[in-house]
Amino acid sequence: MATHCEETYHSAAQGDHADWISVLPDEILFCILSRLPIRDAATTSCLAARWRHLWKSVPKLVINARTVGVDGIQEEETNPQLYEARTAEFIRKVDTMLLTRGAAGVEMFSLWFPYLTCAHANEVDRWWTVLAESTARMRLFMLRAASKSRREAMGGSHVEPYDFPLHSIASVGSQMRKLCLKNCGLKVAPAMGPASPFTSMACVKLEFVSVTDMEVRILIDLCGALTKVVIVCCHRILQLHALHARLQHLAVERCKNLQSMRIHAPALLQLHYSGRRIAVDYVHVPLLHMLKLLFVRKNQCPLDCLGALPGLKTVPAVPLTCRVLPLKIATCSF
Repeated sequence: MATHCEETYHSAAQGDHADWISVLPDEILFCILSRLPIRDAATTSCLAARWRHLWKSVPKLVINARTVGVDGIQEEETNPQLYEARTAEFIRKVDTMLLTRGAAGVEMFSLWFPYLTCAHANEVDRWWTVLAESTARMRLFMLRAASKSRREAMGGSHVEPYDFPLHSIASVGSQMRKLCLKNCGLKVAPAMGPASPFTSMACVKLEFVSVTDMEVRILIDLCGALTKVVIVCCHRILQLHALHARLQHLAVERCKNLQSMRIHAPALLQLHYSGRRIAVDYVHVPLLHMLKLLFVRKNQCPLDCLGALPGLKTVPAVPLTCRVLPLKIATCSF
C-alpha cells in the first residue's frame, strides 16, 4: 500500500503543475471538504473527475444561512416580507443541495435557520424524508429554528414554532448518539414506544422546545442508552418524569411552569436545577452524589426547594451548591 502511494505521488509530481491534493486518500479529502461550507464543497466537483462526487460523501452535513449562501437580516428588522423572501431562498437552495447530494453517509447533521416556523413545515418535512430514504448513519442530529422574539418580529405572537416530527428520522436513528433541538416544537408518536429506533441515543438536549410532559416521557423511554438529559426553558412541561435505568446526569433549567419532578434513575450521579421551588419525588436515586442549584428567588432554603432526600440517608455527605440572586454562593452538606 505504501509503495502504491509513493508511486502515485511521484507520478503526480511530474511536470510543472503537480496535483498533490488529488492523490491524497479519500479520508483526508473528506476532512478538508467537511471544513468548507456545503456550497463551496459542491463547487469542487468541477476540479477533476475524481472530485466529481467526493463532496457527496462527506459525513458532516451542516446547513445554515452561511453554508448555503443566504444573506442575514438585521436584528431590528420588522418587515415580514423580507423574512419570508430570505426563508424562501434558503428553502430553495437546501432543496437543490439535497436533490444533488442526497444524504448518503451522513453521520453529523446540523440545520439552523433563524426564520423557520410552522408555516414552512411542509418544505422542511421533505428534508427528513430525504434523510429517511438515505443510507445515513447519523450519530448527531441538531435542529435550531426561529426563536420566539424572531417569530414575533416576523408576524406577531400568533406565529407558532416549527414542530419537528421525531418519527421522521426513526429509520436512520439506530446509531444516533446525540439529539439537540432548539426553538422548535417536538412531536413524538406514542406508537414508537415498544420498538425503539433510538437504541444508541445517549444524550438529549431540549432548549426552548415546545413539548408536553407525555412527549418528554416517551422520548426518554425511546432512548435505550440514555445517560444525559438537559432541558432548558421548556415552559409547557408541568410534571417531569425522569425514569431511566442508565440516566447519570439530569439538568433542568428555567422551565417556568414546572411544578414537580419524579425521578427513578438508579444510575443518576448528578442533578442540576435552576428555577423556582418545586416538589421532587426521589423514587430511586441510590448513587446521587451531587446537587447543583440556582435559585431565582431570595431567601429560599435549598432543602425546601428540592424536597427531601430519604434515599440518601446512608450517604455520609452530599455536596449541595446553592447560588441565590444576587450572586451569592453557599455550600451545604447533608
